[in-house]
Amino acid sequence: MGIKKIEQILELTAKLKELLSTTTTTTTTVITADKLSPIYNLVDQIEQQLNELNITTNTKNTCASMKEKGDVFHLPLPQDFLNEEGKLALFADGASRGNPGMGAYAVFAQLPNETIVFDKCDFATMVTNNQMELRAVIAGLQEITTSFPLQLKEKIFVYTDSRYVVDGVNSWLAGWKKRNWRKADNKTPENLRLWQELDQLLANFKSIKFVWIKGHNNHCQNERCDKICNKILDKILKVK
Repeated sequence: MGIKKIEQILELTAKLKELLSTTTTTTTTVITADKLSPIYNLVDQIEQQLNELNITTNTKNTCASMKEKGDVFHLPLPQDFLNEEGKLALFADGASRGNPGMGAYAVFAQLPNETIVFDKCDFATMVTNNQMELRAVIAGLQEITTSFPLQLKEKIFVYTDSRYVVDGVNSWLAGWKKRNWRKADNKTPENLRLWQELDQLLANFKSIKFVWIKGHNNHCQNERCDKICNKILDKILKVK
């Protein structure tokens, strides 16, 4: 299955990096044909595994009918994810028509080589925009928690255009928990059940970083999620 293939590819890639580092230890190294042969062999194996992988969408939770034609083939990853050698990048977005009203979310994840490893979307009635933003992240982290090997959970980046989600995780959550799930004014946080569900999921990850991105600002992954959300809502509201 797809996850096993990912593990095999990661193992082969690690071997390739090790081989390259020993082959090119100095700028004066002469790379002979006998040194190149095992490198080419590993590259061929990795290419074969990638061809067999074929997991651009999750068939159990497919959003294929909501996508633009050809929209998945080149989604360059954020530079901070690449610079910090992230293992998996999660992109999430939620929307609602009315607050509360009909809502939808879309979420997908990419490996460092830009492969989309799963794709999820859903809708709900009588929800707020903030609730759908939270649900998008929760759905993505649930998928990673249950379906992905440990090595891919070591460095997760979560990208969302929701200040509510990013500030909640990075600034508010720890204080709420210290006060027994109360805000500084002693009131219960809005959407408490969703925050508690998200908090439980966060415990599954060794390193997870939440990053705010500006919405509707030509961020290709965010734009993709936004389009899927709006297509879902357009379709549902049109039917109604």
